[in-house]
Amino acid sequence: LKSVEISGAVSIGDSAFKNCANLETISFPPRIAGAVSGAFAGCHNLSFTIRAGRGNLSSPDGKSLVLNGNTLLAAAESAVAIVGADSVYEVPAGIRELAADSLAGLGMTTVKIPASVDKIGERAFAGCASLTTVEIRAVTPPALILSGAAASFPAGITAIHVPSGSLSNYRGAWTQFSTDKFYGF
Repeated sequence: LKSVEISGAVSIGDSAFKNCANLETISFPPRIAGAVSGAFAGCHNLSFTIRAGRGNLSSPDGKSLVLNGNTLLAAAESAVAIVGADSVYEVPAGIRELAADSLAGLGMTTVKIPASVDKIGERAFAGCASLTTVEIRAVTPPALILSGAAASFPAGITAIHVPSGSLSNYRGAWTQFSTDKFYGF
């Protein structure tokens, strides 16, 4: 399966295209009726096309899929930039939520999260084996949505960079990380 064109107002279920490694393009109608969280986990060769019309889906760069202008549903591997020895993914400005599985399996060492993000879904970074550094600009720690043992971040995180004035807030809110992993900027 290399290409999919979805027509009509549809609902795309959780994990609908999960791990379709060869899937390269998906074309959507402008409106999707239903949750699509986790639908594209592990599909990092994708480019997204939203057909003309008014609706709740967008893909501002063709490399990310956004619901209602503020929830990141998926990102393509091509959105990861190589910066020196690091591979960096920068969450688009204005995003308020990283949906469940939204960045699962993305090959990055660093993720940069803007101040606008206030919620990080369960397994948002599942399978991101190379991810070691998180830079988050939010003064108030985003809520981490956890379900049982499903953590938002992988175990290999070695540094979490947050605004200096917020170090104690993050240490108190994100207790699954040891306090020595937090650094101020």
